Amino acid sequence: MHEKCLAIRKIIEECGSISREIDDLTDEIEIESQNASNIRLEELMTDINQIRQENETLFKEKETLNK
Repeated sequence: MHEKCLAIRKIIEECGSISREIDDLTDEIEIESQNASNIRLEELMTDINQIRQENETLFKEKETLNK
């Protein structure tokens, strides 16, 4: 009986450890996902700023040609 209780206790402890590992991995996945989103957002902002600069240059060229 004592051995069975010890075995059950060990299984419960292992389940707790596995559950904590799953939680840690889930947190890591969320962090990496957020980091990837931030990188994509930065790339998009860079692209938008470049497009704005190009549009400003084209607008100035157009005004120069219209004079």
